[in-house]
Amino acid sequence: MIFTSVPAPVTSAESELGSRESNARTILAVDDDPIILMNTAALLEDLGHAVIEAGSGQEALEFLEHRPEIDLLITDHAMPGMTGSELIDAVRSLRPDISIILATGFAAETITRAPGLKRLNKPYSFAELEAAVGRASG
Repeated sequence: MIFTSVPAPVTSAESELGSRESNARTILAVDDDPIILMNTAALLEDLGHAVIEAGSGQEALEFLEHRPEIDLLITDHAMPGMTGSELIDAVRSLRPDISIILATGFAAETITRAPGLKRLNKPYSFAELEAAVGRASG
């Protein structure tokens, strides 16, 4: 007897997961609040991305110097030592090709207006994070 296997139809959830995996990025998430950082990283991982976590702007710069696979930065704005705006300025000189999302609850006029900068208003939902990463990818 010969058995042939018929592929199972792809469900919409499987199709969505495959689409997410094909758009997977290596993302550096930066926030001085460990709970927010952990939650952001978990959401990004749920979207199929590899995530590197940094608790400060200085730590983020060290990762960016040594990890060329990082192709997206998501940073908080209000951090001690180095604000998100200051980090973005430093990143633009170090890695001008990298996509950046600034996640903040501060008013727009208090924040850098770097060219191509995407903004994500805090607090944000899973869908808003997903959309912001999608905008930064395209």
